[in-house]
Amino acid sequence: MARAVAHEFNNILSVIITCLELLELDNQPDAVRREVLTQAREAALLGAGLVQRLQAGSAPPQRGERPTTATVLASTGQRLRGALGEHIRLVTEIAPDLWPISADRAKLETCLRHLAANARAAMPTGGTLLLTADNISVREPAASPPECQPPTGDYVAIAVTDTGRGMGGTVMAQALAPCGGTRPPDRDGGLGVVFDFVRQSGGHVRAETMPGEGTTIELLLPRCQERASADGAATAR
Repeated sequence: MARAVAHEFNNILSVIITCLELLELDNQPDAVRREVLTQAREAALLGAGLVQRLQAGSAPPQRGERPTTATVLASTGQRLRGALGEHIRLVTEIAPDLWPISADRAKLETCLRHLAANARAAMPTGGTLLLTADNISVREPAASPPECQPPTGDYVAIAVTDTGRGMGGTVMAQALAPCGGTRPPDRDGGLGVVFDFVRQSGGHVRAETMPGEGTTIELLLPRCQERASADGAATAR
């Protein structure tokens, strides 16, 4: 029960934190601010209801249908939309039949928020942010060095692509090792958080960038052969 309650609170706090971060942005129109405030209020009410159930000595109700990986990413994309501002267009291409992944939902959303924030900073005059997710299978090593390729297996590939100014080779090496083989030096920065999350999840990070043409950061998260749980991760059958 304690673990289920922790997951409930984690998801609720994740929504509230995201809403507060959106409200900190200066260029948000009133309509977006009202929507964000509504989402925060609804999340707070869910938390209050959970506390009341705990005080009454009852466990959180069991949910009949568990959210899929695609559902989790779609809802995250909706929350990212307001954070980007009116000058950046968000496009999502999420396969509906994504495999389950053994990764924490709140941490995944935090990583995507960091990537979206980096993309927003790279497009000060506007542009497009593309969030994609699909199933991929790595069966044979590519021609590139082994450390630049993930191990063979099945992955859910989640990519964030911007049309910003891009990065030069030296800057990219400092921000995020292109092959995902070593920890980037910005230990307290957003990309460092992303790298640590993917590594702890047993996954791999790939990055492509060209000065003046934009950047793509791709997270390869291993497929989990277990059913999706209430927090968007996976639980044993």
